[in-house]
This record gives sequence, C-alpha cells and structure tokens, in this order.
Amino acid sequence: MIELEEAEMLEAQKLRVAYDREAIYELIIENLGEARLTTIQELKKELQDFISEYIGEVTDGRYHKVEVGDDLSLRLFSQEKNEFIVPSGVLSQGTLDQIYLVARFALLKIFSHANHRPFVILDDPFHSFDAKRKERTRVIVEELSKDFQILLLTHSDEYDKWGVVRELT
Repeated sequence: MIELEEAEMLEAQKLRVAYDREAIYELIIENLGEARLTTIQELKKELQDFISEYIGEVTDGRYHKVEVGDDLSLRLFSQEKNEFIVPSGVLSQGTLDQIYLVARFALLKIFSHANHRPFVILDDPFHSFDAKRKERTRVIVEELSKDFQILLLTHSDEYDKWGVVRELT
C-alpha cells in the first residue's frame, strides 16, 4: 500500500510539473503572438511605402497604393472599384510574382538597416515573364540596385543588358 501511495505521489508531482510547463508554454505562445503583431504593426507603414513606390510600374499603372494586413497579406487599391482588393484571383501570376519580388526586397531592406546595400542573389527568377513584364522588372531591378547589390544568375543571354555580365564556368 505504501508503495502505491508513493507511486501516486510521484505521478501527482509529475502531473503538477506538466501543468506548470503547459502554463509556461501557453504564456510563451501568447507573448510570441503579441510580439509578432507588434513587429508587424511597426513594419506595415514602411512595407506599404516601399511597395507603393513600385506598384505602379509592376501593374502598368493600374494600381498605386498597397495595404499590408496584420498577417502580412497585401491588398491593392482599385480606383475603378474605389476599394482595396485582394490581388490573387484578380491579377495575373506574373504580376503577383513581381509584387512579391518587391515585397521581399522591402523586407530585406527593413531587416538590413545596419548593412548598407545588402547582397541579394536571384536565380533565374524571371523566366516565366513575357517581354513587357521583363522590361518593367528590369526598370525595377535597376532602381533597386541603388540600394542592393544584386547578383542575377541565369542561363539566358537576354539579361546581358541588365548589368555587368560575368560568365561562370
């Protein structure tokens, strides 16, 4: 009987430790969630401003304003509809790819404030773009190259006029 009581006490102690750990984990998750929201709130304006600089070029002048959600989703202001719209399902995949390319550069710029001209490697990112979209992207990449060191890796010679060409063998 004593052995059973000791075993029960030991199991009760293990259960208390497990409940304490659960409470600690719940507190950590809650605090991480709050920190995530606070961080996003602090970044939203900067992200919106950066992406808005390029959105007109990306969308061929159809959109000029971006709104970043609390989950980092993007919405574009449609002058035609006089409201913000969710771009997926409305814009082509190529346009979405361009928007998210600019968004990635925006995040990189925000997170690399200490590093002037951070280094970015792009590995054949525009192979699915048509000629007009590639030209608009070239203008954007050229503008971004003022703030970033951009290395574009590709097998195609159509990018030769985008910058200095170095063949890797």
